[in-house]
Amino acid sequence: MADAMRMVTSLLLLYFFLLPCLTNGSVALASTILSGKGPWCVARAEATREALQANIDYVCGFVGGACGAIQEGESCYSTDIVRQASYPMNAYFYYYGPTEMNCDFNGTGIIITFDPSHGNCVYPSRNMLD
Repeated sequence: MADAMRMVTSLLLLYFFLLPCLTNGSVALASTILSGKGPWCVARAEATREALQANIDYVCGFVGGACGAIQEGESCYSTDIVRQASYPMNAYFYYYGPTEMNCDFNGTGIIITFDPSHGNCVYPSRNMLD
């Protein structure tokens, strides 16, 4: 029974996460997801403050709990808008599925393969889906 459940889970993960990556030509992203080491979606350093604030506002309206960690006094709070926007953008990326489309944010997001977590601020990643 456990083996059957693992197979169903694997097929669901393949269908929802890997297949969209492969159909978008994102073989590298798919292999990173399968490795269990990320990836992460973060804000581009060159994005404007206004665009990143719009991303924060957008994500906070759709993904419950994605913005609690960036509130003042919380583990991911920062006055740096790039850091402040990166956490909810990454939460959105995993909530809706780690695909390039879910990290685009009108060209202000970028997928990285190194963990952007810092201090007590831990970014959601592939490992958290297990």
